[in-house]
Amino acid sequence: MKPARNLCLAVAAAAFSQSPAETQPLTTPPPKTFHAAPGTNTLAAAREAMLAWRAAGHSNNAATIRLSPGDYWLQETLVLGPVDGNVTWEAEDPQHTTISSGRRITNLEADAAGAWRAKAGAQFGQLYVNGSRATRARAPAEGFFQVGGVKQDELPAGRARLTIKAPEPATACLPPDPAELHNVQLLVFHKWDTSRYVISSFDTEARTITVEGERMTTWNPWNEQSRFILENSPLMPIPPGGWLLDAEGTLRYHPRPGESLEATECIAPVLERLVQIRGATNLHFRGLCFQHAAYNLPKLGCPPVQAAVSIEAAIQIDGSRNVTFEKCQIEHTGNYGIWFRQGCSNCRLEHCLLEDLGAGGVRIGETEIRDHPSEQTGGIVVDSNIIRGCGRVHPSAVPIWVGQSANNRITHNDLSDTFYTAISVGWTWGYGRSLAASNVIAFNRIHRIGQGVLSDLGAIYTLGVAPGSLCFNNVIFDVRAHDYGGWGIYPDEGSTGWRIESNLVWNCTCVNPPSGGAFHQHYGASNYLGNNIFALSSGPPIQATRPESHLSFVLEHNLIVSSNAPFFTGPWDKLQYESRSNCFVSYGPSSPLFPKGDLSSCQAAGHEAGSILTNLEFQGQWPDITLPSRSPAFDVGFRPFDPKQAGVYGDGAWKRRAHSQ
Repeated sequence: MKPARNLCLAVAAAAFSQSPAETQPLTTPPPKTFHAAPGTNTLAAAREAMLAWRAAGHSNNAATIRLSPGDYWLQETLVLGPVDGNVTWEAEDPQHTTISSGRRITNLEADAAGAWRAKAGAQFGQLYVNGSRATRARAPAEGFFQVGGVKQDELPAGRARLTIKAPEPATACLPPDPAELHNVQLLVFHKWDTSRYVISSFDTEARTITVEGERMTTWNPWNEQSRFILENSPLMPIPPGGWLLDAEGTLRYHPRPGESLEATECIAPVLERLVQIRGATNLHFRGLCFQHAAYNLPKLGCPPVQAAVSIEAAIQIDGSRNVTFEKCQIEHTGNYGIWFRQGCSNCRLEHCLLEDLGAGGVRIGETEIRDHPSEQTGGIVVDSNIIRGCGRVHPSAVPIWVGQSANNRITHNDLSDTFYTAISVGWTWGYGRSLAASNVIAFNRIHRIGQGVLSDLGAIYTLGVAPGSLCFNNVIFDVRAHDYGGWGIYPDEGSTGWRIESNLVWNCTCVNPPSGGAFHQHYGASNYLGNNIFALSSGPPIQATRPESHLSFVLEHNLIVSSNAPFFTGPWDKLQYESRSNCFVSYGPSSPLFPKGDLSSCQAAGHEAGSILTNLEFQGQWPDITLPSRSPAFDVGFRPFDPKQAGVYGDGAWKRRAHSQ
């Protein structure tokens, strides 16, 4: 601090101490505590008591709404607004406190075949039995049917009649009764997207299935590479832990071994949104568990949108500042977990568990570019959370999605068990206007991504111009795509201005093995890749697709390891890039490993100055490896980093929970 500033502060302090009017210290009254009791709509009652107290002359005072242990059942969305600011909602006993929109089904009876039946009295799309998601009856029981061909007949208003050729076992499990047929859903998997519609008709002899939905896109239509499953036909066998809901609202459930009618809790979700926050400031949630948000298929179906961004969230926030969720749980949803949507700033999600999600975990911002700063979302922190088990209804959803939003911090999260990408940032294809600038993705542990279900995916996926954005010290492993893709870090169309440093990416694969790789840039500009470990994927570690006239990226001081493929793939003779001082290691055949043949030829062409091709020893088990102190990797300027620093932090129980699945 400068001396002049010290003097000013000293003078101001002296004047302050001598002012008679200021001699008494300012005090803030402690928060007023209101207690909520378990039951139906009791949260609204506790809130009304708090609002009545504020109306009696305590409008600006802090308040706490403390939930006693038990179950809190919502019959309508809990809506919070400006009058709810400066309030903390907290659980007295987080282990035994839940907020749910579920409805218990209590009239189950066993039939002669051993199934349990009940008149549910309503239609619903998800069911939870004894704390676990039950599996809706599907065909095939495992894997997928293959689409044999597609016909599209255009209808008004952008709609179409879509007819697919299907194998005989698919049409054989469809009911002839129209009411039951229209209760069966078709879920199509096509590249990075899924489409879900109710079935309109089928033809057993022609082996066709027809639905009505949106017209297919030209860039990702259904075709012979697409696969599909069918759900909720009364002709399908129901496995243990599976269920079926017929058109009249009769539920059939086949119990798992050890389950009994007397000790079974069966819950069907009712509300799609549990909490809606609009215009609140300084609103905090601690130790709460939110459960059972529904997803009900609209009459027009669910057409494909990348990352399932048409799906909303169980908790949705607009126009709010300093809203925090700490040590909370969001689980058993049919949609996304939480969405900081429009006009949110300085909000935080910390040390929370989000799992068993119908879509993804966290959404930040929108797909639309908002011109007015007050409508833009930014400055959101997502730190030390466990997000896993995504895409149970919408397989293309992602654990963390950032749209047109800047200055967000995605750090120290453990992300796993998805069917598509893990972190997606940006929503502008190409070099047009984008708000997704100065975002940070750091120290995340990302694993079991894709699992061979969808394609064209990356553990970390970016779009558009993103100046000031950083991606560092992430640990990525076990990424697997279906028929192409399967990348660790994937700057897609127009990705620009990313600094990608000190990441470890290992074991990125694909059902089509040569396609997997640690890094793939579709096209972009001025990205920097330094000090990364790109190792042991099924295809070339470094991949690029579109050459452009400007500098695409700089590659230096990296450790690049291959076991069965060249180090690079793509039009490297046309790409504009700089690559130098890298350490290359190959454990496979000695076929050409570099774009120009061998390393010396590549160096003669003006690339890889100071790079080496060598053998290398690693210590420990992947991905938590280290290098010996005299490793040749250090000769090219590689700086060691500790992969164990990625992932959640906190007490031992929280860390163990992250590694429990």
